[in-house]
This record gives sequence, C-alpha cells and structure tokens, in this order.
Amino acid sequence: LYVKKFNADFSPPENITSFYRNIFEVVATTHDRTKGGFTRKSSSNLMQDKLEQIFERFCFECYKKDQTAFNRTQIIEYLDLTLQKLNIDKCSSSQVLDDFCNYLCLIAKDGLDYTFIHRSIFEYYVAFFFSKLNKENAEKVIPKISNTNILNFLKHLNIYYFNLFYLKQELEFILDFFKLLNKSTQTKQILPESFTS
Repeated sequence: LYVKKFNADFSPPENITSFYRNIFEVVATTHDRTKGGFTRKSSSNLMQDKLEQIFERFCFECYKKDQTAFNRTQIIEYLDLTLQKLNIDKCSSSQVLDDFCNYLCLIAKDGLDYTFIHRSIFEYYVAFFFSKLNKENAEKVIPKISNTNILNFLKHLNIYYFNLFYLKQELEFILDFFKLLNKSTQTKQILPESFTS
C-alpha cells in the first residue's frame, strides 16, 4: 500500500496519518492499473466516500467488541449493525462485504474467516471515528482508550481531543502520584527518631 501511494502521486506520506487518509483512493484507483485494463465493479454501487464512512463505523463497532477476525455470520452481523446505525438501506451487508474484500481489498478472506489486511488500518479508522465525535461523547470514550496505536493516530488527527481528554488526565494522575509521594515523605520526616511502630 505504501508503494501504491507513492506510485499514485510520487510523494511519500508526510506523516503517519496522511498515508492512511488517502488509502481508500489508493486502493480504489491504483490497483486496477496493474491488471492490464481490468476494472473491478462495486457490488454495492456506493460512492467511495460512502464506503469509507461505512468502513469507519464498522471498525468502531468491531473495536467495541474487541474483535478483528470473524466468520461470515459475525462480519455480516457487524455490517448489518453498521448500515442500521448509518441509516443506509440502498445495499445489503453482503454487497458491502464483497466491496471490502474484492473492490477495496481492505478485508481479507482466509478460508471461511475474514480479517483486516493489516491491524493498523483498523486502528486508524477507529481513531478517525473518535476524532470526529462531539465533545460530550469524546469526553466519555477517549479517556478509556488503552491502545497506544489508536492514541498515536488520534494525536495526529485531533491534537485538541488528545491533549484534553487523554494527556491531561495522564498528567493529572502523575501529579497526584507525586503529591502523594511527597506527602508520605514529609510525614516520615516529622516523626521523632525514637518513634517505633
């Protein structure tokens, strides 16, 4: 994918998020150039931006359940939920799955199982989802993120949310720890030398 991105516009990604930000355009437009004129068809007939919106929400729904590998029944259930949340009824979950697997090639099928072609793509789109939340919802979920890759993506996507809802909390925790440590040290210092517990 990195090579495809470079071949598409002859420029390396500026940072970690710029590579992933263009990934839908890259996989949708550059893959067919290597197939001798063969053009893949979208099963869902949805526009690229709509497929990306679905993929983003799908990644979030998978994140909530901590699942990145699925059998067909499971992945269809996630896609059903995603389409329902986004109020999309112009296509089926099976058509979207076919697009993710064969048109965009972001989901790989291995035997009877499905998984993301790379975990970092999943992590980027989870962070992308978080970066666009309203402030009220962001405050509820971002402090609970423990995945360092998702946090790193979020830092580049929305530094304000990262600082306010994650970094600030971590710094406050460290400061409270040192205050407690300092208080404990002072308590020990004021005890008389003859004191024994």
